[in-house]
Amino acid sequence: MIITLVGMSNCGKTHWSKRLEEEGWTRIGCDDLIARRLLPLADQSGQEGGTSLAGWLGQPCDVGFRDREKKCVEAEQAVMHEVIARAKNETGDVVIDTSGSVIYTDEATRQALRDLSCVVYLETGVDHLQSMTDLFFVHPKSLIWGDEYAAQEGETYEQTIRRCYPVLVQNRLWQYRDLAHVTIPWECYRSQTFTTKDLLHAVLQHQQP
Repeated sequence: MIITLVGMSNCGKTHWSKRLEEEGWTRIGCDDLIARRLLPLADQSGQEGGTSLAGWLGQPCDVGFRDREKKCVEAEQAVMHEVIARAKNETGDVVIDTSGSVIYTDEATRQALRDLSCVVYLETGVDHLQSMTDLFFVHPKSLIWGDEYAAQEGETYEQTIRRCYPVLVQNRLWQYRDLAHVTIPWECYRSQTFTTKDLLHAVLQHQQP
């Protein structure tokens, strides 16, 4: 069986993929593979914070962010091609832990992922946008913003992020739903009683004729 986990950054994809890994599944972490491709560019940049991916990508208000953002999307596209090829050749159960920006890969890649695996969306409900925004400030990650970041005159950076980040999330929600075969609500997979058995049960229900 091959499962692909999709959803917003910080939603829990890595947590659940590692739980499955503990049970014998082969885990493919896309964030790590993308970072491996991009860190040489970060090392060469010479900018402060350049030795980490988040430091290299920076914030959407930084000079050169759009160029670096484009390189991230290109790296993700290449990584997903590699991941799909690798997962096809694995003999056991596989869980693919995607980045939050997998939805920015091209249509053919997304369809190949759907054909290969059961895509599970760990949903972020609209009513949890505030907590997700707060978590973003506690655990900031490199993030593809596209056209969703737009500073207004007189705003601080934090004010702009708190206004734009929920818009970014809302616009991504439908894209994750469109990609996924199975959607698991936030309240379910964040519950203390939710287990990998519950996750796999949702997948098996989808696969039943």
